[in-house]
Amino acid sequence: MMAADSLVNRLHINPKHELASNTPFMLRMLFKKEDDLPEKTDIVNLFIQYIPLYKAMETRLEELTKQGAVNYLDIFCKEPWLNRSCLVEQDISEMINYVPDEEQHNLLPIDYTFPATKAMASAVEQADPMHLLTYLAVRSLADCYGGQALGRLNQRAFGEEYPLSARFYKSASRQARSLGEEVNNLNLSKEEEQKLLQISDDFFQMHIDLFEEMEAKRHH
Repeated sequence: MMAADSLVNRLHINPKHELASNTPFMLRMLFKKEDDLPEKTDIVNLFIQYIPLYKAMETRLEELTKQGAVNYLDIFCKEPWLNRSCLVEQDISEMINYVPDEEQHNLLPIDYTFPATKAMASAVEQADPMHLLTYLAVRSLADCYGGQALGRLNQRAFGEEYPLSARFYKSASRQARSLGEEVNNLNLSKEEEQKLLQISDDFFQMHIDLFEEMEAKRHH
């Protein structure tokens, strides 16, 4: 159990984290909109947005590591946090095969990026070590926690007849405790922790923007 004042818990209870989870798009993805269920294309289209985001994080991590950036990025310089964009692409390739012909027109092109996705990728590309630490922590913790539920719900949306490999989410399974402990034990100063929480506000807002943009584009 994480202490109430731990860094991971403070990220989790960020009001914008809750706002992102309660956008119409995410409520549907979580099967919380009664008869308004997620479609296979909703899942694939969201994964398509993850490609440029995770590639940008991987590239920037490599750049800052080569520059000898501060060592708190080291917790992400190892498996399973490396090269996860490849897992996203593999999952997309598999899921696309399971989208019925009559729903194919709702699939976004594989290189389609929403404005919010472009904003996130651009922020990552220019990130200093503290910004990148925040982005990596928010996304990786999300994949460890909510992502595990989403992985199961994605399978529910596709149906048992289409078993998903779910490489992306499975790569983060059973990592919550170890990653949470590493984030909480970074020995950041109070000022650094406050900076990280401020950066997370902006990053959560970009997620809210993305989910709103995706909702607006559904079936259009």
